[in-house]
Parts: sequence; C-alpha cells; structure tokens
Amino acid sequence: MKKILVLLLLTYTIMFSFSQENDYNNGNGTIIETKTDDGIELTIRRHIQNIKIGDLADEENLIVYDKPSLNNRNKTGTLRLNDDITITQVAEIVVAAEYYSWLLINMNNTEGWILFSKLNFTDAGYFAPYFNNRWEILGITNAGNRIWTRRRMLNQLVTYWAYDNLTIRDKPGTIGTKIIGEIIPPINASPQINLEVTEATEEIDTIEGCSDRWLKIEYDGIDGWIFGGDISVERGGPKYYTPESLISFRLGWR
Repeated sequence: MKKILVLLLLTYTIMFSFSQENDYNNGNGTIIETKTDDGIELTIRRHIQNIKIGDLADEENLIVYDKPSLNNRNKTGTLRLNDDITITQVAEIVVAAEYYSWLLINMNNTEGWILFSKLNFTDAGYFAPYFNNRWEILGITNAGNRIWTRRRMLNQLVTYWAYDNLTIRDKPGTIGTKIIGEIIPPINASPQINLEVTEATEEIDTIEGCSDRWLKIEYDGIDGWIFGGDISVERGGPKYYTPESLISFRLGWR
C-alpha cells in the first residue's frame, strides 16, 4: 500500500509540474496543448529539430503511428536508416510509474508519431527530453558586455580533473564578474572531482580557443559558475543533457 501511495504522489508531482507556467520563450519546449485521449492526459510541446535516422535508433523508434496513444493507435509506416525527418512536436504521457515521450515527425510532407522512449521516473530524469521542464529558462543575467540566458539542468554530472586551480565566479563570463571561490587540487587524494550542474547558459563563450557553456555548480558551500571547457563527463552520450542532444543521441548515428 505504501509503495502505491508513493507512486501516486510521484505521478501527481510530475503532472503538476506540467501544469505550471514554464518559460521556453515560445521556442522548443513551449507547451502548446494539453489534451485527453482515451482517458489519458497528453502534454504537447513545440520542438523543431532535423534528424538523420541512424544506428542508435531502436526498432520501436522506427515505427510510425497515426497518433501518440498507448493502445488506440494505427501503424502508418516505418523509418529506415538515413531517413531525414523533421521533428515538430513532443508529446508527454505519464501513466502509473511510466513516462512516455512521443515525437511528431514530418518526412516527405507526411506526418506521423514515433515512440521516442518509455522510461521509469528515475531514467526519465536522465533521458526524457522535457522531464520536469528540463532546459526551461530560469532567468536572464547581465554581466559585463554579455546577456546570459540561464537554463535548467537535470541530473547533469560533470568531472573536473583538479591538476590546477579552477575559479568559481558569481555570474557567467569573465568580464564584469567576481571570483568567489576556487577548486584546488586535493592533497594525497584523487584529482577527480565530480560536480552536479543545476543551470547552464544557453549562450556559448570562447576562452583561449575553447568554446563551451557556463555552468552553475555548488562546491564546498559555494554556489557559482565555472566554464564548461574546463570539465569533462566520465560516461557515454552527449556532454550536456539538453532536449536536442538527447534526441540526437537516441535517434542518430554513433
């Protein structure tokens, strides 16, 4: 009984987060419709992205249906390797302990839906494009001569190999910002320092020929920003879990 109550509470929390206002500035991720089909609520988001189908796609990703439904749907076609598709919408469905993401695609002026993923809540936190409003705009920061758009990151772990000091700043960028801390190489310990990223800049910065985002982290009680060009990820897949990179990684080529 306790397990059922936990699942119901988690499902309500996820659906409640869909219903709240979120900011994607009318771009990818913007909720354009919430509707009910066969008694199941769907959240439809705008998402424009071109993809060439590759060997990372599973067989279930290649079947095209007439609508994003769990039961009442009809197969209308099959995708093949190297097919060029344009994604125009993402549909999200939460049923019990499962989280579904569907993609509305267009190929040769013909539309249809493909099942992108069916995940439990834990895995959805890593791999579902818009789980808990991933990549929504959290605010705008002015620093020096730059305007930075701050985006929400979920379950984004990065690694800094601490062979040198890494500065932590109060805002993104190196102009008009203050150094509020440092990550210092540990003594008699592994130089691998794992950090969780809670925000990232939409804009890219270039420092000493390296182009990357600025990342908000917490380290040793300090909340601040580090340059993404100084860090790496110790896993496969995209460096950053953005909706576009997650879809490319699931449907594209190795």
